[in-house]
Amino acid sequence: MNLPGLHGLSPNRLSLREVIVPGAAVASFAVALVVLACGGSSASSSEDPRPTSIEPGSGNAGAPTPVTVRGDGFLALTVTAASGGAQTDARHRAWLAGVELQDVTWIDLNTLRATVPAGLPFGPQPLVVENAFGRRGQLDGAFVVTGGALGAEVAASQPTVSVGQGGVLKLAVKNTGIAPLAGVVPGVPTITATDGAVATIVDGPSPALVPVLGPNEEQQFTWNYLPTAAGQLSIRASATAYDDASKGTVSAANTVPVAVQPAAALTATLSATPTLVGIGETIAVHLTVTNSGVSGAASATNITPVAPVSSSSKVKLTTGPEPASIASLAAGASATFTWTYVATGGGTLALSASASGGDANDSGAIVRSGSGAAAVAIQQLTADLTLKPLTVEQGGQVTVTMAVENLGDAPVLGGRPSQLDPAGSSGTASRSDGPSPQEDDVPPGGTKEFVWTYTNQAPGRFKLSGGATGNGLSGSSVTAPVVTSNEATFQ
Repeated sequence: MNLPGLHGLSPNRLSLREVIVPGAAVASFAVALVVLACGGSSASSSEDPRPTSIEPGSGNAGAPTPVTVRGDGFLALTVTAASGGAQTDARHRAWLAGVELQDVTWIDLNTLRATVPAGLPFGPQPLVVENAFGRRGQLDGAFVVTGGALGAEVAASQPTVSVGQGGVLKLAVKNTGIAPLAGVVPGVPTITATDGAVATIVDGPSPALVPVLGPNEEQQFTWNYLPTAAGQLSIRASATAYDDASKGTVSAANTVPVAVQPAAALTATLSATPTLVGIGETIAVHLTVTNSGVSGAASATNITPVAPVSSSSKVKLTTGPEPASIASLAAGASATFTWTYVATGGGTLALSASASGGDANDSGAIVRSGSGAAAVAIQQLTADLTLKPLTVEQGGQVTVTMAVENLGDAPVLGGRPSQLDPAGSSGTASRSDGPSPQEDDVPPGGTKEFVWTYTNQAPGRFKLSGGATGNGLSGSSVTAPVVTSNEATFQ
């Protein structure tokens, strides 16, 4: 039998080229193929489909599974009529365990896509593929039908951790199949590190094994890990189990990213202004706290200062700290806490202060600064007033001496006694001369004396009172409190 356009063309070549036939003959083309075959030519094996794999290679009997079939000989038949217009027949069929696959779609000579329906018998099943020429090919054990199936989700206790902060890795597995799974065992997590990160698993898994996991049941496995260098981590966790229905193993895995930052660190510096004051003057104390963690370090949180002076006879706290705390301090940032004090005693005031807080990534980590130090000199004068002799005849003279002592660590300039006043005296006297000198500098830790001479004018008891003042190096006024002398007797 001869058809226009088919002269000399063997059936095994029809799959590789277009065939041009009169429009009226298109409908009878399939019949012509049969006639050609009956004419004594047998079809070559090159027209047989040859499936080589199916992806994925397993699926659960309880649900449909989309698959991709790989191989060769997935032939499409294309016929072009003489009057124009091409007709292509790419229909393919496929079966697993004798059950036809759904939605079989021809992609190319080497690829088909289809859906494995639910309800197939358990175990490895053969795959049969039929191409557009009606030729069939088979791949034994191509697809394993499972009863139980594992799903896995992995999570980290925190998406960002600090160097030295322990983390928890959590793997949740679920039997998503229709049959129990036996011996669910987690694998060893795999840590992939970039940007210099380093981390190790320190213990786990807990539990080490789940004997049976029924359909829709879940189980969580945990590990503890420790990052020791900053960077980026990718942690993969997996589990395997035995599926008694298909007599094979099933597995699942998942991956979680974790960022590792350098830990927060605190440093502190302390300053006081002014550094030289007199009694009654105000001292401002400033504690500057810095998150000195390297670039990219975690923020420090809830930073609270320790007061520079908790108790001292030299100063009295009037305000502070301002602010009371700092909620967060980024790497490289600084914050200042301020207190004010009033000087109440002379001498050197030694100050030290520190701060503590937390690491933003680790609520249990305490971050403490070292102590900052500062000193303030508080100037103070004292006076001692003495009368000699203790008995003075009428018209006689008494010598009055005021010893002014500088208790501070800096000189008092221009120290001078105040006017002396009678202190409840019944006797009277007149000042003959003094004070001598009129004023003088008082060195730190030193004493200067100022002397007067008084003449007895009327009998009775005689006492005097007075104080002293001077100037500190800062220009502040330094005062010696008023004191009362011993008592002399005027005759």
